[in-house]
Amino acid sequence: MILLDIKKHGVKRDVVIVCQNNFHGRTTTICGFSTDPLCQEGFGPFTPGFKTIAFGDAKALKEAITPNTVAFLVEPIQGEAGVIVPHKGYLKECRKITRKNNVLLITDEIQTGLGNG
Repeated sequence: MILLDIKKHGVKRDVVIVCQNNFHGRTTTICGFSTDPLCQEGFGPFTPGFKTIAFGDAKALKEAITPNTVAFLVEPIQGEAGVIVPHKGYLKECRKITRKNNVLLITDEIQTGLGNG
Protein backbone atom coordinates (compact mmCIF):
# COMPACT_ATOMS: atom_id res chain seq x y z
CA MET A 1 0.00 0.00 0.00
CA ILE A 2 1.41 3.39 -0.96
CA LEU A 3 1.04 6.02 1.73
CA LEU A 4 1.09 9.71 0.94
CA ASP A 5 -0.43 12.89 2.20
CA ILE A 6 -3.54 12.73 0.02
CA LYS A 7 -4.92 16.09 1.13
CA LYS A 8 -1.68 17.71 -0.03
CA HIS A 9 -2.33 16.23 -3.48
CA GLY A 10 -5.85 17.61 -3.70
CA VAL A 11 -7.73 14.43 -2.78
CA LYS A 12 -10.77 15.33 -0.73
CA ARG A 13 -11.95 11.82 0.18
CA ASP A 14 -9.80 9.89 2.61
CA VAL A 15 -11.85 7.35 4.58
CA VAL A 16 -11.93 3.61 3.95
CA ILE A 17 -14.67 1.57 5.60
CA VAL A 18 -13.64 -1.88 6.87
CA CYS A 19 -15.39 -4.67 8.80
CA GLN A 20 -14.93 -6.00 12.30
CA ASN A 21 -12.98 -9.28 12.58
CA ASN A 22 -11.27 -8.65 9.25
CA PHE A 23 -7.98 -10.11 8.12
CA HIS A 24 -6.22 -8.37 5.25
CA GLY A 25 -2.61 -9.10 6.15
CA ARG A 26 0.06 -7.94 8.58
CA THR A 27 1.32 -4.59 7.29
CA THR A 28 1.27 -1.69 9.74
CA THR A 29 -1.63 0.00 7.95
CA ILE A 30 -3.71 -3.18 7.88
CA CYS A 31 -2.94 -4.00 11.53
CA GLY A 32 -4.01 -0.48 12.46
CA PHE A 33 -7.63 -1.14 11.55
CA SER A 34 -7.77 -4.72 12.78
CA THR A 35 -10.22 -5.36 15.62
CA ASP A 36 -7.97 -8.13 16.99
CA PRO A 37 -5.81 -6.57 19.75
CA LEU A 38 -3.07 -9.16 19.09
CA CYS A 39 -2.67 -7.79 15.56
CA GLN A 40 -1.92 -4.31 16.92
CA GLU A 41 0.48 -5.30 19.69
CA GLY A 42 4.01 -4.24 18.74
CA PHE A 43 2.91 -2.28 15.66
CA GLY A 44 2.32 1.42 15.07
CA PRO A 45 1.94 4.26 14.72
CA PHE A 46 -1.18 3.46 12.76
CA THR A 47 -2.46 5.09 9.60
CA PRO A 48 -5.60 7.21 10.13
CA GLY A 49 -8.64 7.19 7.88
CA PHE A 50 -10.40 3.89 8.59
CA LYS A 51 -13.93 3.41 9.91
CA THR A 52 -15.02 -0.02 11.18
CA ILE A 53 -18.54 -1.45 10.83
CA ALA A 54 -20.14 -4.81 11.56
CA PHE A 55 -19.54 -7.51 8.95
CA GLY A 56 -22.65 -8.58 7.05
CA ASP A 57 -24.58 -5.40 7.83
CA ALA A 58 -25.37 -3.49 4.64
CA LYS A 59 -27.41 -0.94 6.62
CA ALA A 60 -24.30 -0.15 8.69
CA LEU A 61 -22.37 0.41 5.45
CA LYS A 62 -25.01 2.77 4.13
CA GLU A 63 -25.00 4.75 7.39
CA ALA A 64 -21.18 4.88 7.60
CA ILE A 65 -20.67 6.46 4.17
CA THR A 66 -19.93 10.18 4.20
CA PRO A 67 -18.70 12.56 1.50
CA ASN A 68 -15.15 11.63 2.64
CA THR A 69 -15.58 7.89 2.02
CA VAL A 70 -13.40 6.63 -0.81
CA ALA A 71 -13.73 2.83 -0.48
CA PHE A 72 -15.26 -0.15 1.29
CA LEU A 73 -12.83 -3.04 1.90
CA VAL A 74 -14.54 -6.34 2.70
CA GLU A 75 -13.96 -10.08 2.64
CA PRO A 76 -16.78 -12.02 0.91
CA ILE A 77 -16.32 -14.71 3.59
CA GLN A 78 -14.31 -13.98 6.72
CA GLY A 79 -11.83 -16.69 7.60
CA GLU A 80 -9.64 -15.48 10.46
CA ALA A 81 -12.10 -15.62 13.37
CA GLY A 82 -13.80 -18.78 12.09
CA VAL A 83 -15.70 -19.13 8.85
CA ILE A 84 -18.22 -16.30 8.82
CA VAL A 85 -20.53 -16.21 5.81
CA PRO A 86 -22.76 -13.15 5.34
CA HIS A 87 -26.43 -13.48 4.45
CA LYS A 88 -27.35 -14.17 0.83
CA GLY A 89 -27.35 -10.97 -1.19
CA TYR A 90 -25.04 -9.05 1.16
CA LEU A 91 -22.37 -8.31 -1.45
CA LYS A 92 -25.02 -7.30 -4.02
CA GLU A 93 -26.46 -4.87 -1.47
CA CYS A 94 -22.98 -3.51 -0.77
CA ARG A 95 -22.35 -3.05 -4.47
CA LYS A 96 -25.59 -1.12 -4.92
CA ILE A 97 -24.75 1.12 -1.95
CA THR A 98 -21.17 1.77 -3.06
CA ARG A 99 -22.16 2.40 -6.67
CA LYS A 100 -24.89 4.84 -5.63
CA ASN A 101 -22.38 6.75 -3.46
CA ASN A 102 -19.45 6.59 -5.91
CA VAL A 103 -17.41 4.54 -3.41
CA LEU A 104 -14.92 1.89 -4.55
CA LEU A 105 -15.86 -1.67 -3.47
CA ILE A 106 -12.75 -3.75 -2.73
CA THR A 107 -13.25 -7.46 -2.07
CA ASP A 108 -10.39 -9.38 -0.49
CA GLU A 109 -10.90 -13.12 -0.63
CA ILE A 110 -7.42 -14.57 -0.12
CA GLN A 111 -8.35 -16.56 3.00
CA THR A 112 -11.28 -18.42 1.46
CA GLY A 113 -9.98 -18.88 -2.08
CA LEU A 114 -13.31 -17.75 -3.52
CA GLY A 115 -13.25 -18.03 -7.28
CA ASN A 116 -10.51 -20.68 -7.47
CA GLY A 117 -11.08 -23.76 -9.51
